[in-house]
Amino acid sequence: MKRTISIICLAASSLFMTVASEFNPISPIFLQVRLIDPTIGQFPVPKSPVVPPSIGIDGYTLYIYGGCAGATLQLADQDDAVVYSVEVADSTEEITLPETLSGEYELRVLRSNYCFYATIELQ
Repeated sequence: MKRTISIICLAASSLFMTVASEFNPISPIFLQVRLIDPTIGQFPVPKSPVVPPSIGIDGYTLYIYGGCAGATLQLADQDDAVVYSVEVADSTEEITLPETLSGEYELRVLRSNYCFYATIELQ
């Protein structure tokens, strides 16, 4: 009996995830982290790992869910030239990127001595 209920619950949750993803075009951006200047030490040494910002993208709109307040958001092209830069205010929930940009860019969120980054494609 428990096995049947578990299978039904698993099938229902799988169906819900499929339906929800079809109606939610916002794709999460999974950010990696690197130090901006590795020669600068952190004092006191952090006791927990750094938490990356939470960002999603749909077309040319970035959705800021958390971790970007007071940070600088940049887009860099393949030559590492910054083609777009904006300071993220505390109340910012969305950032619309210029539609003149197209192709592959490195999205960077600069916060303190950390650079959170991911590759995005704008079309």
